Amino acid sequence: MKQRRMGLNDFIQKIASNTYACKHAEVQSILKMSHPQEPELMNANPSPPPSPSQQINLGPSSNPHAKPSDFHFLKVIGKGSF
Repeated sequence: MKQRRMGLNDFIQKIASNTYACKHAEVQSILKMSHPQEPELMNANPSPPPSPSQQINLGPSSNPHAKPSDFHFLKVIGKGSF
């Protein structure tokens, strides 16, 4: 399965890098490609960060300023201790 996925990924990368192939409607519909966007639009964040009212309420135990030193870490990992 992994080899098939890698082969499909390689095939799609080759098609996507070929500008002639990308112009065909069939390729665009299969890969769901849209017309190339302007570079500054591609780097823009499409959605703003969630406002405080949209954040998940964890109740009274929530600490938005938690630090790693606030937690007790186990010294042994990978030997059955979680």
